[in-house]
Amino acid sequence: MKFKLLVLSSLLVLSGCSQRSLVGDTYGYTLSDDQTEQSTAFIVLSNVALPDAVLAELRRDYANETDPAVRIYYEYTLFKRTQEREYLASYLQSARIYPELLLSSHSDWVTSSNPPLDLLLTASYSHDDALAQALTLGLESDGFYRSSIGASLSRLHFMNAARVVRVANENGISDAQLHDLLVDE
Repeated sequence: MKFKLLVLSSLLVLSGCSQRSLVGDTYGYTLSDDQTEQSTAFIVLSNVALPDAVLAELRRDYANETDPAVRIYYEYTLFKRTQEREYLASYLQSARIYPELLLSSHSDWVTSSNPPLDLLLTASYSHDDALAQALTLGLESDGFYRSSIGASLSRLHFMNAARVVRVANENGISDAQLHDLLVDE
């Protein structure tokens, strides 16, 4: 087993397939004009360890990015990798402006859900702004996305019904609409 691991490691090193080059190569796709390549690259980067230099580059590029539809992917990646609240707040703001980015998959990432939507649903467990956005998206969506959002909100409702009802009411969502969303899974 050690021999196989040594051979595999040697081959990877000799072929230049290190974590650093993988990250560097992937980062290049964040600058692509192809939305699918670009969003896929951000999702990949959000799921691997990033060296400090790459995080600094992400921050720099994010600060210079003017396209709001691209900025949301920077915010998504930066929040997932750093857990800094400023990126979550910006991400939630962008999600309110571009909800369609959360309700469709614009990437080649193979999963049963949409990673940017998953981040919003995870954040809804502890952030009222995220919960309000998830409730609104749930009501505006249909099919798989409505079921996915409804299932997540049902779990949250089970854990803290008073909070879910309060946030729904504060956002103009009736008890009947909330009930329909929670049982539509």
